[in-house]
Amino acid sequence: MDLNNPINLSINTLDHKLIHGPLKIQVTNACRRLEEQSQRNDLLSQVLFVMLKSADSNYDAVRNLVLSSATFGTAAMIICRSTMDLVFSVCLILSDPQQYLYTYLKSGWREQFEEYKLLCQEDVNLANSDWIKSFKEYLEFHSKIAGLSKDEKDNVKTIPYFPTPTQILYGTKRKAYLTDLEDDTKQFLNKLNEGYYSGILSKIGHYSESGIAWQAGPLLSEEYPDVMKQLHISQPIAISIMILLCLLSEISIYFKWDNSSKLKELWYYMALSIPLQKQLYEIKYQKQL
Repeated sequence: MDLNNPINLSINTLDHKLIHGPLKIQVTNACRRLEEQSQRNDLLSQVLFVMLKSADSNYDAVRNLVLSSATFGTAAMIICRSTMDLVFSVCLILSDPQQYLYTYLKSGWREQFEEYKLLCQEDVNLANSDWIKSFKEYLEFHSKIAGLSKDEKDNVKTIPYFPTPTQILYGTKRKAYLTDLEDDTKQFLNKLNEGYYSGILSKIGHYSESGIAWQAGPLLSEEYPDVMKQLHISQPIAISIMILLCLLSEISIYFKWDNSSKLKELWYYMALSIPLQKQLYEIKYQKQL
């Protein structure tokens, strides 16, 4: 594939409908494979299955929002930023599943346990409810899946939280996570952060002045330029497509599946239209798929 092809495409000329069908096929096939692997007690596949299904659901939400009205572009971009956390998490987990899969699961148990304790303290009646009893039973079930020891359950604060994207990139007092990642993955995540996560998605998600300006057109005027209206539709969809492609690529590379050529075709189309996505593809997936 030659990404220097002179075809003149851009974010505003990207026809997301052309990629929607083939993308959905890849998601469906990946979910089927993960589900089959999950039935063989593959815990990693179970977690990846839920993550991919969640990202796919968010992709559908983004499309439905902006195709119903361009004024929902800001809400769609906020969904994109939240979903992009999965890319950082999956890259870290797949760098060392034996370590980070259980960090992820134990962290989730700690967060839910803290919520459970808070609910019991806030409302005595709720603490004695059937719902809270069911919550407690679920926590016990979750603790077994996560492999929690008695000491960890008795000393919840010793369980580290799973790192946020920023912590993966810059580390914490406990750990420098980037040291566990391959060089191309480090470069890829830094570019993803710079171009999207801490870039436009952060500005919109935190309602900075430039974030407010991004959505001002459709909110202030029903007759704002068509090119801007198209941007408010195409940009969230393009980002949500990229997130799914990242997850599909990471999973396919890890399990050595035979769908590389199909994923490359989807990346190729996106890369022709969006320079930043071309850079992300070339940093990591062009070589590894």
